[in-house]
Amino acid sequence: MASSFSTNQNGMETPHCPAKILPTILPRKCCRSYSFNTYRSCQFTLERISETISAQEERDIEKGRGLIRNALAFTEDLGAEICTFHLWNTLESNFDPAFVQDLFEEAADMFPKLKASVENIPTSLSGKTPIALIKRYQHVTLDTRWAARYGELNAFEPLINRVANVHLRGTLEGERWVLSDSGFHFYDTLHTITDKWRYRGMLTVEPDGEISSSQFSSFIKAMFSLRAKHVAEFD
Repeated sequence: MASSFSTNQNGMETPHCPAKILPTILPRKCCRSYSFNTYRSCQFTLERISETISAQEERDIEKGRGLIRNALAFTEDLGAEICTFHLWNTLESNFDPAFVQDLFEEAADMFPKLKASVENIPTSLSGKTPIALIKRYQHVTLDTRWAARYGELNAFEPLINRVANVHLRGTLEGERWVLSDSGFHFYDTLHTITDKWRYRGMLTVEPDGEISSSQFSSFIKAMFSLRAKHVAEFD
């Protein structure tokens, strides 16, 4: 399932995935992810939840509440520790982030052993950027592609103790990863997060573009070099 891109009112190019519930045990085709701790993390993309008073939308709110609870219950049943949420529609320009947060935290409080984490996905909400929307959550997921696109990587340093997962977005070139269309370099970004900020949590690699069978050996070497570096630094 491919993602399309649109330009929002903040002038940012944002991806739009169909507003469907995508409970995911990684990897998946739409947003392939390869985790160093494969079964520690699950990811869910949720339909937007907005504060309204009409009967139909109240039903939507209740549906959203149930979906969050079900996602967390599914994560708990798997024995995973982290559940990452895409909590809003990236093209939605009219929703109440405080209401969404209250609804989310109400469900998350029912699963105190899990880290219910919100990712810094793009937003079309006027006057807001991803970091502004996620900085009040207890657990957050840092996606390096979106942080680079919004110029917000350094804004995560004060939040690093609340980062539950880092999504390293990159394109495989040879046996190395490249962060495309960005002023940041993939390995410099990794160095900042793990060495400068001393992040000791989970890393998940999300390759951009297709990886062909002929690239499999290069992919394994690229992944192994990251894993070896990550483990060596933490020993």
